Amino acid sequence: MKKKSLLVIIGMVLALTACGQAAETTGEVPATTENAQVETTVEEKTADNTESASNENVITDNVISSDLFEITIPDELSGLFEAEVSEDRINIYHKASREAGFPGLVFAIWARKSPSEYAGGPYYKRGEILSADGDFYDVVKGEATEVQWDYNQEEPEDFEKIYQAAESIIENMTATNGGSFFYGSGMKGEDLYPYTLATFIDALTMGYDAAKLEEMGYAPDYYGIMQQYGEEGLSKIGYAYADVNVDSIDELFIGDIETGAIYDIFTMVDRQVTHVISGGARDRYYIYNDSFLCNEYSGGANESGWTLYVLENNSTELNAQWSYKYDGYENEENPWFKSYDMKEWTPITEDEYNEALKQEENHADVGFKPLSDLAPVDFSKVDMSQYATFTELVSSLKNGMGYANVTLDGTDVLLVSSGCYNWDGTDAAIDAAVFTYIDGKVVYLGSVQSTGTANPLVISDGKLISAGHHFVTKSTVTDGKLVVAEEAYEEFDSDGNATYYYNSEKVDDDKNLQRMFEEEMNAEIIDFQPVAG
Repeated sequence: MKKKSLLVIIGMVLALTACGQAAETTGEVPATTENAQVETTVEEKTADNTESASNENVITDNVISSDLFEITIPDELSGLFEAEVSEDRINIYHKASREAGFPGLVFAIWARKSPSEYAGGPYYKRGEILSADGDFYDVVKGEATEVQWDYNQEEPEDFEKIYQAAESIIENMTATNGGSFFYGSGMKGEDLYPYTLATFIDALTMGYDAAKLEEMGYAPDYYGIMQQYGEEGLSKIGYAYADVNVDSIDELFIGDIETGAIYDIFTMVDRQVTHVISGGARDRYYIYNDSFLCNEYSGGANESGWTLYVLENNSTELNAQWSYKYDGYENEENPWFKSYDMKEWTPITEDEYNEALKQEENHADVGFKPLSDLAPVDFSKVDMSQYATFTELVSSLKNGMGYANVTLDGTDVLLVSSGCYNWDGTDAAIDAAVFTYIDGKVVYLGSVQSTGTANPLVISDGKLISAGHHFVTKSTVTDGKLVVAEEAYEEFDSDGNATYYYNSEKVDDDKNLQRMFEEEMNAEIIDFQPVAG
């Protein structure tokens, strides 16, 4: 039975410390959402917390439903908790603390359409809901960061028991009203950035020069690496994922494997991959204490320095925490300075400056992996005669690639992807090279490509479907060739006016495109087998 509370809603508002209050000791770490204070407010709360247990809006049943999701509390926690529900949120409280007159909030589960609605607060993404209407919601876990029980006492054992069960409760929750919940979706770099990395690798292998890379938003330094090492350059440039802004959503880092320096940073803004900043060998970045970014720069013999930043959640904004610089142009006799806002610089002694430089030891190893691990194989250039069977071909694939056997209109084919990502327990892919047997020999037929992880490759009625924001293509095998069986797409002019096409012919509206999008959404996602070493 669905139960809702419209009277009581817990809101958590982050109280940020002012930049000017930063400690002047070089060893102090700035406040983050993990140690910032949170103010809890209760709307239309009953005057006496001790009576809350009798309030008809308080739920003590183990199965608790909102309009978007349903959770089940383990039996061993029965009698220890209370819950309150709004249409998109469930708050779980420690019953004894509430009865004693304290807030008692243990955790909250909240589903929001827009990440901007929760970004910056003490919320951590745990997955995504796809509603029956096709709307995506981020599912986040909220935590109060001030004491919720009697602060004169130790943390109640039952409070900790409920808190420790939170992750399992969320992992096993279900969507309501025909929706689907994907635990862990939209969080891991492997799922978020494959298309970004594929595009970048294409640019490098196509020989884009420094100016072209800068136009794309990348550091120009990669051109020099590729020029020096040729095809081996992809093994010198690295990529890594880390959650540097502590919201449970990975950022993407690209840089120099040899030095460990980060040259480019990407993050997710409103579920879209977004470039944060570019650097280079003389303007490089490092991860500092796991949750900050350190920028080290050099402008020549008379100018160098470093700045510590916080990357805002769901944003590309970098907020400076403190900065030190050596600037002989500013003051040749006393070139050492510090700042907390990058605007006002205070002179310091050489000893203070050197002491600050010791903090560089707090750099975290981002753990770069070579781009060559992700570089797709151009099967059009591979001598297929070396493979007598699909099995032999699969055995030659690089770690991280994937493969699947499917049938396209009666023809058995092997699909080989450059990589896989998790989609509700399925190892999905957005690209695939297609192979079949002709006269007993393994033959490469061509490839298909979707344009992002929101459109995994699917199969329907014997057709292989790839898609993007503005197109859907059905491919099949006919007379030993990979051919387009049906396609629809739209193009936009500079004024934003759309022109629609169906099977390469201009049409009046997008009804075919929408029909094919619906078919793609309801088709079977192809489950690839990842290649592991």
